[in-house]
Amino acid sequence: DVSYNYDAQAEDLNFNIDASIASGADGNFGITGTEKQVGAIVTNEGAMTINGFSIELETSAGTSVQKFNTISIAPGASETVALNNTVTLTEGSNDVKVSLVNINGLETDENLCNNSQRFVLQGFTPADNKKVFVEEGTGTWCQWCPRGDVFMNLMTERYPDRFVGVAVHNNDPMMVGEWNTGLVNTPGFTGFPGVVVARETVVDPSGLEAPFVTRVQSMPFAYLEHGAEYNPSTRELTIEVTTHFNFALSGDLRLFVALTEDGVTGTTAGYAQVNAYAGGGAGVMGGYELLPSPVPASQMVYNHVGRALLTAHGGMVG
Repeated sequence: DVSYNYDAQAEDLNFNIDASIASGADGNFGITGTEKQVGAIVTNEGAMTINGFSIELETSAGTSVQKFNTISIAPGASETVALNNTVTLTEGSNDVKVSLVNINGLETDENLCNNSQRFVLQGFTPADNKKVFVEEGTGTWCQWCPRGDVFMNLMTERYPDRFVGVAVHNNDPMMVGEWNTGLVNTPGFTGFPGVVVARETVVDPSGLEAPFVTRVQSMPFAYLEHGAEYNPSTRELTIEVTTHFNFALSGDLRLFVALTEDGVTGTTAGYAQVNAYAGGGAGVMGGYELLPSPVPASQMVYNHVGRALLTAHGGMVG
């Protein structure tokens, strides 16, 4: 148990040398065997300028120390730094501790309560041939949909061989009517931006990674191999899909085939993206906080755009 008393007249604690650290990595999850970059924000909470420090990185693999001597942090200011040594993820929980030492060449500063931080990274192993299909409901009219764009791009960057993301546009020049109708009628879909994982789980784009990690570890019922040939003279695209079943399956089995496109741009007003993050009042969002609202069409590039259904939205029967 813990008890305390608070005295509003208590004297403030003022330190000459007091540095604090806030640390973390690029996401809390990662595929087993991959390396995670660790970063830290060092803040000067004291009255004297900080002109050097070291950071200890402690993991199950051991402890490393990195010196930062060519740096100057004024009282009240902060500095973001990246550590050279990374964390190689093992299966399950990976405990990480990041600590500030040798502030201004001293063994300790005057306040040790804010000199270290612990966090946990989760390593996981995807099942063989498993990919996760994700559909994001979005639209250029939707003021919060930049959040969907940021997290879809982030997941594509983190898991390029496992994440299959599609931006399903609504009521803008990139809309495919049947795809949009199928998405908004998904049970549990309540609005934009909304993400449907494997046509079962509906989440906000910011919460996409956790259900992805859960699903990508389960063995698929089947996996697909596909290829395509394009004839520029006739503009005909021939697609071949081969299915490989991991289990004996029966019942209503369907194949869904569609086309997506990255790097989509346009010049008309319909390609301008309404942006609630403009000005930074709603927080940082992948650079959208630095852009106006709407973001002019000339500055927008759309990825993962669903362009055509080659089967019914519910899949090819039989």
